[in-house]
Amino acid sequence: MLRQIIPENAASEFLSINLIKTKFVEIDIWSFTHLIGGVILFFLINFTRFTVTNKFIAAFVLLVAYEVLEFVFIGVFFSNETMLNRIYDILIAMIGFAIMFMIFGGN
Repeated sequence: MLRQIIPENAASEFLSINLIKTKFVEIDIWSFTHLIGGVILFFLINFTRFTVTNKFIAAFVLLVAYEVLEFVFIGVFFSNETMLNRIYDILIAMIGFAIMFMIFGGN
């Protein structure tokens, strides 16, 4: 059984505060880090030779893979999240990616 390596701390608890939580929406302060992650991912993927569609697909696949890793390492490196929160993490990161795409365009 995995033991918790990184304990919950005040910063983690603060970042986990829900800003919006309804039956269909769950956004917490961590969502801003996912938005920034989408921005950073844009700059990493944009300069590949992928087509525009494949850039978005690559971003989506990498974001889903990251959320899967978060799930696998719950209690070791990450705290538990709801499925709805995981979906919104991916959605918000893709919004960050798309905003950068609209600003800078795809090369």
